[in-house]
Amino acid sequence: MNHGPRRLPRIPSLSSTGPPIDADLLARFISTGDEVAFELLVRRHAPMVLAVCRRVLADPNDADDAFQAAFLVLARKAASVARAEVLAGWLYRIAYRAAVRVRSDRLRRATHADASPDLLPAPTTDPNARELERVLDEEVAKLPERHRVAFVLCCLEGKTGEEAGRLIGCPPGTVSSRLTRARERLRERLTRRGFAPALIVTVLSACAESAAAVSALTALIDSTVHAAPGFATRRPTAALTARPATIAEGVIRTMNATKLKTLALLFALGLLAVGGVFAAPNASPEEEPNQPPKAKVGGAQKAPAAPVVRVVQPQRGGLDRVSRNAGHAEPLQQADLFATIAGTLKRVNVNLGDHVKRGQLLAEIDAPALVLEERRAQIDIEQAKSLLHEAEARLIAAKAEINTAKLTVKQRETEEAGAKATHVLWRKKHDQIVKISGAGTSDASDAELHLRTAETQLEGATVAIESAKSDVAVKQSKLLQTEANVGNAKTTIEAANLALQKARLALEQAKIEAPFDGVVTRQNASAGDHVRPTERDTDRALFTLTRVDRVRFVTAVPESEVAHATVGASAVVTFASRPGVRINEKISRIGFAIEKNGRMRVEVDVPAATNDIRPGMFGEVTLTLGKGPADALRVPLSAITEGPKERPGGSHGVYVYRDGKARLTFVKVSQHNEKEVEIASGLTADDLVVVDPKGLKSQPEVAVEVERPAPPK
Repeated sequence: MNHGPRRLPRIPSLSSTGPPIDADLLARFISTGDEVAFELLVRRHAPMVLAVCRRVLADPNDADDAFQAAFLVLARKAASVARAEVLAGWLYRIAYRAAVRVRSDRLRRATHADASPDLLPAPTTDPNARELERVLDEEVAKLPERHRVAFVLCCLEGKTGEEAGRLIGCPPGTVSSRLTRARERLRERLTRRGFAPALIVTVLSACAESAAAVSALTALIDSTVHAAPGFATRRPTAALTARPATIAEGVIRTMNATKLKTLALLFALGLLAVGGVFAAPNASPEEEPNQPPKAKVGGAQKAPAAPVVRVVQPQRGGLDRVSRNAGHAEPLQQADLFATIAGTLKRVNVNLGDHVKRGQLLAEIDAPALVLEERRAQIDIEQAKSLLHEAEARLIAAKAEINTAKLTVKQRETEEAGAKATHVLWRKKHDQIVKISGAGTSDASDAELHLRTAETQLEGATVAIESAKSDVAVKQSKLLQTEANVGNAKTTIEAANLALQKARLALEQAKIEAPFDGVVTRQNASAGDHVRPTERDTDRALFTLTRVDRVRFVTAVPESEVAHATVGASAVVTFASRPGVRINEKISRIGFAIEKNGRMRVEVDVPAATNDIRPGMFGEVTLTLGKGPADALRVPLSAITEGPKERPGGSHGVYVYRDGKARLTFVKVSQHNEKEVEIASGLTADDLVVVDPKGLKSQPEVAVEVERPAPPK
């Protein structure tokens, strides 16, 4: 292989009949060290490999390192690819191993050191989709090789059935059937793990789109191809690829260890086979071909000992219904603080990350117009008070004038009474004089004159009374007018007080205070900034205040568990960035409605201050959603066996002991935990179940012996 520092040329076609298949390129690279062939392989599978790494790793730099490591492993271990036509599946498995190794290293470093926020994955808009992407790669890695290759080529690399068939050397129909089987297995396994079918389709489409979106990888590919020759020959690696080389070495060590284990197993099986060959001549000619050979003891043939098994009876009652779901922390209380008046920020008393108390002054706005309005309202109050005092004085004077007028009326009434008495007296005298002296005498004339004078005085007194009464009425009218003026003055004072309160309220809004205890998590304010009331846009808030003593952990349960998720159910919350911290709480709120992803929102309030839990952190919650049915049965987890491939869909197998034989029985499993499995149907409480059937080799019926309990000591 030429290891010179030359720049690799653009790759020509290696075949005149069309693009070369992976088998041809890999053979040329292994036999002649053809760098052009290697570069073509890298460019062909780069989008798929990088998409796998990015789904597993949140940090793009980590994903790039895992990407380079995968192709460095190919450069050194190309000859170990058993079948060149399945290179896509081989690369997928290597890329997944490299990415998982980087993620494990990252988590291990975060465990032994204080993890900064930059080392943690950023929140995603849909934690369920993120979790499904992680689980998807796990399940794809578990697929049989031929199914995994078809899925990788068609679903992750976006190739047609014809293109994939040409690369792996089989007809398009075979590719289609393998792809269909791979999709069915993935859909079945992912649905069994609680993911909605609609979300599965969405994430599969997103995976294909993400692979297509990372096609522009020229710089990364060039760096990888340039470093591959040196890594393949174990020469010193450039600094640019030092970390990918370390990752690749770790992956290769894992591959070698796995290969050694496989060889050891094959060696053991070979010894057993050789033993069977030497034992075959000793078999009886009458033995049926399908019967196991009988051992000879003392010249007589004896059947081999039956396997010894331990059996238990199923336990009644269902398991605790446990649901484990990913989620993230959100603020329990958060407020965006805006300017409600126009002005200039006179002072800002806090910075980003400061802890504040309720009522603490965060900032103050200088608003001189509001100060003038307050002063004007104060002056209006003083003027209104002066008018009130004047009106009240006039009211007092009006009341005094009325009293005087009433006294005058009484005086005139007294004068009228005197005039009436004088008139009566002179009429009597006049009548007596006329009677004695006769009319026309001088005495009669004098008496008549006095009588006329008395009558005139009486009339004058009567007129004076009426005049005095009219004066009283006028003064009463003035009193009413004065009372109205007093009322108006009081109303003016009240209006002026309201104006003053309004001005003071506006001035209070110039002071931005903390509505509750918390931390300033966003700041867009500096002293001297001009602010004004705006729309409630979070990006324009002066401050964002977040409560930090408690947070809400938000998760979502699948539709199958909605009926069991109730407020008050037990919840245990853990965070990857806080190893060893287990927070025991209860479900605080449920969303009730099923969202488009087939899940229901569930919230758990957890203490944050004592555990340093911050909004945005990812974690996992284990919900205990009651017990299973009372008529269900429980058996040890180890009793479950896969059984033959022809078993009924959706069922598992257990061995039931009866009459000296263990018979494979299909059961329906509802749920399980680390120790037990809940059986919905297929068993009775009187059955005896084999605890560990691994030695029975998945046969439908096996003669066994039951282990006897050890005698008490």
